[in-house]
Amino acid sequence: MTRTRPADHARELALLREGLVSGGLVDADGFAAIERAHEAEEGSPIDLLSRLGALDATLARTLRAIAKGYLRAPLGPLLAGFRMPAELLPAGPSEAPGGPALEQGGDEGDGVLGPIPEWNSIAASGDGVERPRRRSLAARPRPTIDRSAFGDLPALGAQIGIYTLRELLHVTPGSAVFRAYDEQARRAAVIKMVRPDVLSRERARLHAEARILGRLSHPNVIRLLGSGEHEGVPYIVLESLFAIGLDEHLEANGRESADFVLQVAICAARGLGAAARAGVIHRDVKPANLLLYNHDGRVKVADFGLASEGASIHPDGGGTLRGTPAYMAPELVVGAAAIDHRADMYGLGATLYEAASGRPPLCRPTALETLRAHLRDPVAPLHTIVPGFPEPLSAVIGRLLGKRPEERFATWSECLQTLEALGRVVRSPIADAVSRAVSADASSSTLASIYGRRG
Repeated sequence: MTRTRPADHARELALLREGLVSGGLVDADGFAAIERAHEAEEGSPIDLLSRLGALDATLARTLRAIAKGYLRAPLGPLLAGFRMPAELLPAGPSEAPGGPALEQGGDEGDGVLGPIPEWNSIAASGDGVERPRRRSLAARPRPTIDRSAFGDLPALGAQIGIYTLRELLHVTPGSAVFRAYDEQARRAAVIKMVRPDVLSRERARLHAEARILGRLSHPNVIRLLGSGEHEGVPYIVLESLFAIGLDEHLEANGRESADFVLQVAICAARGLGAAARAGVIHRDVKPANLLLYNHDGRVKVADFGLASEGASIHPDGGGTLRGTPAYMAPELVVGAAAIDHRADMYGLGATLYEAASGRPPLCRPTALETLRAHLRDPVAPLHTIVPGFPEPLSAVIGRLLGKRPEERFATWSECLQTLEALGRVVRSPIADAVSRAVSADASSSTLASIYGRRG
C-alpha cells in the first residue's frame, strides 16, 4: 500500500527531478529507482540520498532550503557532482547513467571510470585564473585481461562469501580486483584478492592491508567492509564509491583552481592524519590514490597496499623500494632506516602541486632521474608558475615539499589547522554558487537559521 507522504517530500522529489533528470544526470529509469527506494522508507528523498552518500550534509541542507522556498540557487552547480548510489543500481550487468563506480585500485591505483556529468559552472575560479568549462568524460574502454597469465583466478559469477563476482577490473603485480555485488543487501562492493600465482609472497601484505584498514574509520579514508579467504586465498572487501581517481579527473580537465586544490588538501590531510594517529604511514600518496567523490575536491584516501605500521621502510620485510617515483619523499628514495607521517606530507605536496600546475613538481624523463631530483633539485614555487595562484597556499604546498622531514609540518594537526585557516579565505565552488544565487533580501541571519536546521 502506498504511504501518504508529507508535502515536503513531494516538493523534494520535484526539485530532485528537475535537477537530476532535466539536468541529464539521471535518466527516467534511474529516477524511478530513487522514487521506489523513497517509497520503501520513512524519511524524505533528500534524507535517503544523503544517507546513501550521494549528497553531503551541507548540500542536503541547501536542497531542503530550496525545496521549502527559503533559498534560491541554481541546481546545476549544486548537483554537478551527483553520482547514483550503488544501492540503487540495477542488479544486472548494465549501469545507471552515472556510470560504474570507481573500483578500489591495487598497487597502481587504477580505477574504472564512467561518464562524468558535464559541470558547466565557473569560467573563472577563486584564484582568478580563467578555466575552460568542464568536459564530459566518456567511459574509458577497459582492456581485455588475459586471465590465464595470472594463475587460477575465480570465475565471474563465483560466490566469494556473500558477494557475487561481476567483473574483473584489473590485475596488479600482487592482486586481482573485482567488482562484486551483495544480492541480498543490494550493495555493490570491491573485492581485492591475492593472485594465486603469487600467494606465498603477497599473502602477508594483504593481511596487513586488512589489519590497517580495520583500524581506520574516517570519512576521508576508504572503508573496509570485511575480509576472508576463498579456497585458501585471502581477500578484502572495500566500499564501492561513485567517484574517480584524482589522476583521472586531472587528465580529463587539466589543472585545477586554488579552491579545489585546497579542498583536496584539507580532506586528504584529515584522512592521512587519522591514519597517522593510528600509527599508519600510507607511503604511496599520489593522485591515483585520492578518490574524488564530489567535483568540489572532496576525496577519500585509498589503496593502503604499501602502508606500514610504525617507522618501517619495508613493510613486507623485503629490501625492495616500493612507491611511485614522481611522489616519493627523499627519505623514501634513499631507503632511510625509519620514516614517519611526514613522508606522506611530501606525497601530498607533490599531488597538490600537480593538481594546481598540471604536472608533478620534479618529473624527469626517467624514474631514476626523477628520484635523484627529489634529493637535490629545488621546486619552483607554485605562485611563480601559475598566474594568480595564492601565495599563502603556494607556501603551504612548498613546505609540504621540504627536502628534509623537519622542514615540513611537525604534525598533521598543524598542517590541517593551517589549511583550514586558508579555507576561510579561499572559498569553495558550492559556497560561491549558493551565495551568488541568494536573493538580495535574504539576510545573513536568515541564512544562518536555514543552515542551522536539521531538516
